[in-house]
Amino acid sequence: MPLPLARTPQEAQLYIKLHPCACGTGFVFGHITLKQAEDGLLVQQYKSTCPGCGTVRTFVFGQPDWPHVEPDAFGADEPSQLIDAGEWLRLAHGWASVPFEPSPDPKHEKVLKLAISGMDEVLKFFPPDAREDDELPDEAFWTERGRAYRANQPRGGWKRGRLEAYRSGLRACW
Repeated sequence: MPLPLARTPQEAQLYIKLHPCACGTGFVFGHITLKQAEDGLLVQQYKSTCPGCGTVRTFVFGQPDWPHVEPDAFGADEPSQLIDAGEWLRLAHGWASVPFEPSPDPKHEKVLKLAISGMDEVLKFFPPDAREDDELPDEAFWTERGRAYRANQPRGGWKRGRLEAYRSGLRACW
């Protein structure tokens, strides 16, 4: 089975944070190693011991040539292979739920950037020729969490025009 590709370090680390240990403890970043596979692909391994239960946890990702992206961006032009559209929208909604009143607090700016980046990731799952009234394809939802989030959204919530309007609204807060 081919390794899942992490498009950027930010995406790999977000994926790991989305998958806590079976005991409920989040991943504590320990050893990170990088090696080259026989096919030339770089492989990145994150390994740590869970502080909650002592289980050794390992995440391994293929690493393509990582593009230079902003610190709050998660990938290049292609959609994620790690996090599905439903999970991205759930994350974007969560980040966007933080109040965005004008504030000198840089955390507010960072969270808004994350919400916009999350919406950018959702929109990457549309084919390039998708129209405003097209919905995301079923293949964009492969995780249990992503499919559940999709099922709980209002009718029409996965149409390109509606998702783009939401992203535009977030950008207007910028």
